[in-house]
Amino acid sequence: MIRRIGPDQITPQSRRAKLDAVNFAWKSTRSCGSSFMSHFRQVKDKTELSEEDKKWVNSIRVVYEKGNLSDARVKYMDQLKIDWRTPVE
Repeated sequence: MIRRIGPDQITPQSRRAKLDAVNFAWKSTRSCGSSFMSHFRQVKDKTELSEEDKKWVNSIRVVYEKGNLSDARVKYMDQLKIDWRTPVE
């Protein structure tokens, strides 16, 4: 079983010791599998986008313009090598 919490959040200490004894994995080694992150990883280092990539970037821009894009995702989008805040054609 994999948890995304750290051992410092487990109380009492005896419970943490029992979990450690069975080699409990405290942090997941998996990458985030959300649709956003999957698409982001595909376009992150591109300077020229496919038609599907353009559709995705434009849809994210619309979400941003409506004020519905989280600050964390804006930071991810700012890592792109293209200007995602203007329509991509």
